[in-house]
Amino acid sequence: MSEPVAVAFFGCWERAGHFLYDQTGKTLPSFGPFIPESLDGVLLRKGWRIPGQVDITCFKDYTVIAFEDNSIDRRPGSNAAFIVEGYAKTRKECWSEAERGFPQIVNRVRSHVRIEDH
Repeated sequence: MSEPVAVAFFGCWERAGHFLYDQTGKTLPSFGPFIPESLDGVLLRKGWRIPGQVDITCFKDYTVIAFEDNSIDRRPGSNAAFIVEGYAKTRKECWSEAERGFPQIVNRVRSHVRIEDH
């Protein structure tokens, strides 16, 4: 059996406001090298975007999948990300870890994010 992988969520939990969360919904001041301000919209490709697009970034020992998320915060530019421990994970691996740790969030965004691609 494989070791569980650490994963955090950045975005809105139950109300507007972008924070870092652990799997219980507790806010975190940081996760690995990331603080909320380092994630808010920074990891999304700028300019023309394909609806549902997911951007992936590797930094230090983490892989981040970032995406637009207006499922709670309807303001333009609202975004979210899953931060997964481990460098150069695939999108599929990241979504799998996110679903294990944050099933309620993944279910919430599933309708507007292309999870199955890649």
